[in-house]
Amino acid sequence: MIGTAYRVQAKITHTYEAELCYCRAWSMPSHSFENLIGRIVSNCGILEVLTNSLIHSLGKDPVLTHEITLLGFDRRIKILRKLILKRTSLSQPEVETLCQELKGIADERNVIAHNPIYHQDGALYVGVMRGFYGDPKRKRLNEADLEKVFKRTQAAIENLREITINIASAEARRHESKG
Repeated sequence: MIGTAYRVQAKITHTYEAELCYCRAWSMPSHSFENLIGRIVSNCGILEVLTNSLIHSLGKDPVLTHEITLLGFDRRIKILRKLILKRTSLSQPEVETLCQELKGIADERNVIAHNPIYHQDGALYVGVMRGFYGDPKRKRLNEADLEKVFKRTQAAIENLREITINIASAEARRHESKG
């Protein structure tokens, strides 16, 4: 599969200069329903890696930041929100929007990944048997629904990637001005 590789620099500890994180965000058009599900799950993994990198970058204690990255994604999103608000120049509305989007994507990923795929009327669907997907009456997700989730994951990856790059750049400028 062809994708776009991103190189993201993130400061991990005071001892190490930076860690390079190579992530692949899939950008190919969908060829199958199952492939689309796989690309969504893959992009969600990338979002988790970028979230962990930001937590490492913004955290001051490498032991604690490592322990934080072992928590569930919802908890990490809450901690990331606090770190970004306290240690960056991003506005509160920007941070709230980012974290709400990450939480929404994580919830949708869980619904997609933990429910069965079924065939009905010549089309494939994710049957929403467990988990809540906004509308309690909604009992299935079609390919168009999954394409929307996939596009949201791509946009969130780009957003986190930009934030990570900006933080790394600001950190580098701060070190240069000290030197």
